[in-house]
Amino acid sequence: MSISKEENILIILYVKNQDASKLFYEKLFEFKLTLHVSGMTEF
Repeated sequence: MSISKEENILIILYVKNQDASKLFYEKLFEFKLTLHVSGMTEF
């Protein structure tokens, strides 16, 4: 019997240009945004 444990990792990045960073990470991870407001972007 195996027990699996789901873990989430939270990484916070402080960036100078949120829009450029959003586009970069969108292409890098190939994920859709779950939240994008001034000062905060979440994948």
